[in-house]
Amino acid sequence: METLKITSNELAQMEELGRGACSTVYKYGTDLVIKMLNEKGIEMHNEKEFSNLIGIKNSTCVFPKSKVEMNGKFQGYTMDYVQGEELQNIIKQLDFPTLISAIQKVENDLQQLSKEKVVFQDLNQGGIMWDKERNCIKIIDTDFFEKNESISEEQCYSANIASFNSIIEMELGIINGQGTKLSEYLQSNPEFSQLYTKYMIYSLNGRNMSVTELINKAVEIFERDFGTKIGSIEEMQELIGERTETKESDIAEEVPIFEPPKEEQNKLGIKQKIANFLANKSLLRKIPIIDKFIIREQRLLPEKIVQEQKKDNRTEHSKFVDEVSENGKLRNLLLGQPIKNVEMKTAEQRNGELHTIADQTKIEQMRRKMDGKSMDDDL
Repeated sequence: METLKITSNELAQMEELGRGACSTVYKYGTDLVIKMLNEKGIEMHNEKEFSNLIGIKNSTCVFPKSKVEMNGKFQGYTMDYVQGEELQNIIKQLDFPTLISAIQKVENDLQQLSKEKVVFQDLNQGGIMWDKERNCIKIIDTDFFEKNESISEEQCYSANIASFNSIIEMELGIINGQGTKLSEYLQSNPEFSQLYTKYMIYSLNGRNMSVTELINKAVEIFERDFGTKIGSIEEMQELIGERTETKESDIAEEVPIFEPPKEEQNKLGIKQKIANFLANKSLLRKIPIIDKFIIREQRLLPEKIVQEQKKDNRTEHSKFVDEVSENGKLRNLLLGQPIKNVEMKTAEQRNGELHTIADQTKIEQMRRKMDGKSMDDDL
C-alpha cells in the first residue's frame, strides 16, 4: 500500500479547502486532496475497514487512494480532487435531461459498486457533489463506508440506492409532507401520489424504482397543467409561486465536506418502524395488502420502549428519511448487520435491558406479505 510522507511544515503551506468534525481537507497538487484526521478522527479510524476501501475505483464514489503519514505517524489519506460544489446548491437549477442522465449514471455505478460489497454509512448532503467539468454527481464522503462480504449484491445496491434517493428527493423538494409548495402540489395530484406510494412501498420491500420516474411524472404533470415546457425544478417553483430564500442565519461560516457517522440509537425494532410509518399514511391504509399487514402482524412487533419524547414537528415520512439517509442504522437492520458494541452498551445504560429487535425470520415473513405482485395488483 502506497504511503505519502509529509512534514508539519509542508502541511502548513497547503491550501485548506474545508474543515469537518474529525478532519481538515487540504489541496495537494493539481488533482489530489489530503484529508488530515484530528484527534477525534484518529480515535474513530478503523484500520481494517479503511484498508478495505483504499484503491476501490468507481466513477461516482471517490475512495481513499493512499495513506498519509506526518512526521512518521499515520494522519490521513489522499483522494481525487473534485472541482465543483455541493449538489444541494445547484440541483434545482439543473435542466432535467442533465439531471436525469447524472442520476442514471449514479445508479449504474452503484450497481458496479455492489460487487465490492461496500455499504454506505452516514451518506449526507454535504458528501454529494456536482462535478461542473463532467456534469456528473460525485460522492466524496466515503472513508467511513464499510465493506461487508456477508450480504448479497442485491442487498448492497438496495441499501445504497435507497440512501441516495432519499437525499435526492429531499433536495428536489418532492418528499410527501416536506412542507414545500412543490411537494404539496404534486402530492395533491392522484397520478403522482399513486406513483409515489408505489415508489415508497418498493423501497420498503427491497425493490427499487428509480427516482427519475418521479421526476419524469412531475414534469409530465406540470407541462399538462400549465401548458408550457418545463426545464428545471426551479421553473416548477416559479410557476406555483414558491421561492427558495436563504436566511443569513442559515449560512454556516464553514461548511464541512466530511462528517463521521452519527452515534444515534434505534429505539424501536425494524418492523415497528415500518408499521408505524405505514399506519400513519391514510393513502397506504387504503391498499388492502398494507392494511392487512398492519392489522394482522401487530402481534409480531416488539413492544415499544416508552420514553419521554421532545416535541418534534417533522412528519413521519421526514423521520423515516432521517433514519435511512443520516445514521444508516435502519439499513444495517435490513441487511442483518449487528448493532455495534458501543451502541449496545449505551442502550443497556439507558433502558436497563436491551430492546429485542425483530429477527430475520420475522423480517422475511413481512417481506413475503408485501410481495411485489400483490402490491402491483393493489396499486
